[in-house]
Parts: sequence; structure tokens; C-alpha cells
Amino acid sequence: MLQKARELFALRKQTSEKVIPQNVLYSERKEQSSNRDPRTLKLNVNLIFNKGEYKSIPDTPQELAKRRDDLLAVLASPTVDMKRLRELSWKGVETRRDAVWKMLLGVVSNNVAEHGAERLRVRRDYEGLLEHNNVELCPRKNLVGIDLRRTYNEIEWFSEPAVVAVLTRVLCLWDMTGVGGYLQGMSDLAAIMFMVLVGYDEHQQTKLETPKEELALLEAELYFMCSSVFSRFFGYYSIGEKGALERILRDILRIVKTADHCLGQHFEHHSVELVQFAFRWIYVMLSRELPLRLVFRLWDCYFSTEDFNRLHSFVVASLLLRFSLQLLKLHTFGELMKMLQALPTGGWSKKDVEMLAQEATVLMNIFAE
Repeated sequence: MLQKARELFALRKQTSEKVIPQNVLYSERKEQSSNRDPRTLKLNVNLIFNKGEYKSIPDTPQELAKRRDDLLAVLASPTVDMKRLRELSWKGVETRRDAVWKMLLGVVSNNVAEHGAERLRVRRDYEGLLEHNNVELCPRKNLVGIDLRRTYNEIEWFSEPAVVAVLTRVLCLWDMTGVGGYLQGMSDLAAIMFMVLVGYDEHQQTKLETPKEELALLEAELYFMCSSVFSRFFGYYSIGEKGALERILRDILRIVKTADHCLGQHFEHHSVELVQFAFRWIYVMLSRELPLRLVFRLWDCYFSTEDFNRLHSFVVASLLLRFSLQLLKLHTFGELMKMLQALPTGGWSKKDVEMLAQEATVLMNIFAE
């Protein structure tokens, strides 16, 4: 495993020095104790983010402009190069995120000339499902309503009847037609995708201003975006099946213990279990652990990969490792839980999220065997 880490170390240093600084990668941890296995790997991101040795450098206006121009050029092509679109999306979608996410999730094809007809077909398919499934009879409609009232209730925009109606229909229809039906957490995921579709701006927009006809199209697209994410994500994790969550958390804990043995022991000593805080991290794809603008950025990375459901577990592990040194300084169960249930990510930048995704990718490559 150590040899594989070193090979990845050298490769990433050659090809992506700007994205992954050298001290973000893996190295052999120097242990003072002779009882420790010298092959134990240590992820050095803790030194970077907890001691101030690393400061994320924002993109320059020129870099942002080039990224936007590159993305627009790809989207302007009659046939969008999906490989190139995924590469650019991983780096961050600076414009037309709605169009990008719809293509990445398979709601529309990469044939731009067909998008108009495809949108109408998506709407017809959605309306057909509604005709055959009376969402007013949805068995979990009350649960959906309760969850929606708790979904971003700090944002006035979400209390609008039109917004609530769209999300209710989409989630109730999924409950009646989707594999596994509605589960808690889906309201958060649907809300974020809906915000992207309508072009929500948290700094300017206080009410929904989308015309009725366009809103009907967006509602249909939202349903099929949700279908893509729910079926892949919740299906992969077998959420709702007995023992599924425990299996997921065991895998994440194994990754954390291998990368940072001290943190794993610290959790054991203070009786901290992942189920006590990571349940929400997993089910809502970290949408509650990051500022909204950074959730969008993280999901750019997620949707740009065909295996985002698997990547998510490693992002969760990387998030724990990111705060390792801070967590090791806390010496009571209460102190640890207080931090783990409200991670100090409010001051993070898009670069911090980019680093998190890169660290998770390195972990995923190392633990692939």
C-alpha cells in the first residue's frame, strides 16, 4: 500500500502541482513509538489546514474567466464532448450550472440541437407519471411536508407556496414510483437541485420569479434529476436496508484508522461512534456541513464523476481527517460531538472544497485494492 501511495505521490506532483500541493499527499508517518507499524500512512492535510501552513489561494479573475470561456465553448458545440465537460466540471462550474448538471445526470443528451425536443419529452413523461399516480394519495405525503418545512427554513424563498408545491409533487411522485420510495434526506437533495435549476442567488433572490410555463418544464427536469441521483446514490448505499448504514460507517472508519491511527484511537477512547454524527453527512451528501455555495461546488465534483456515490464515502473520511488535529485537542465526548455536529467550515473557500475532493480521490485510489 505504501509503494502505491508513493507512486501516486510522484504522479500527482508531476501532473497537478497547482491542484494538489506536495504536502497534501501521502507520506510515511514518523512515529516516536517503536510499537507502531512503520507502514502506517498519515494524510498530511491536517498539518496544512489546522496549523495554518496552507492558505488556499483563490483563482485570479483571469483564471475564472478562462474557466468560464472553456466551459461555454464546450457547451456551444453541436455535440458536447462529455469527457471534456466532466473535466471542466471537476474544476468548478462557473456558469450555466443548470445545463451542465442536466447533461451530467442524463436528463438531456449531449446533442444540443435536440435539447428543446428533449425538454418537452421530459415534461410529457413527467405529466404522464402524474396522471397515473395521484400524489395526493402518497402514503408519505405528511412526512414529505414535515421535512420540507425543515429544509433550509432559514431561506425565505423556500416558504413560497409555488416552491413547496413543486418539491412536494416531485418527492411524493418518487415515493410512489421510485425504488425504495421517499427517505429522509431526499428533501435536502431535491431542494439544492431545484435551486440550481431556477438560478437561485442567495445574495439577491428573495422570491421565485420563474414564469409558470418554464417552471413546469423545470419541475419535470427536477424529477428526473432526482431520479438519477436517488437511484444511484441511495441504491449504492442500500439505504433503508437492515445493516446498510453500519456497513458504510465501518468502511469509513477503516479508512480513517488506516490514514490516521491516532484519530481512530481518540474516537475509541472517548466512545465516539460515526453513527452519532455521520448519519446526516452521508444521507444529505454534506449539504448541511458546508455553506450553500460550497455545496454547489462539491456537487460539481460529484456529478462530474460516474462513481460519485462511492466517492462520497471517501469525501466523508477526508472531512474527518481534515479536522484531525483540532479533534485530537478535545478531550471529552461532549466537546468532540459539539464540533462534529457543527464543523467550522463557514470560512471555507471553493479551493478548500476542491482540495477535499482531491484528497478523497487519493484515498479512493489507495483503497481501491
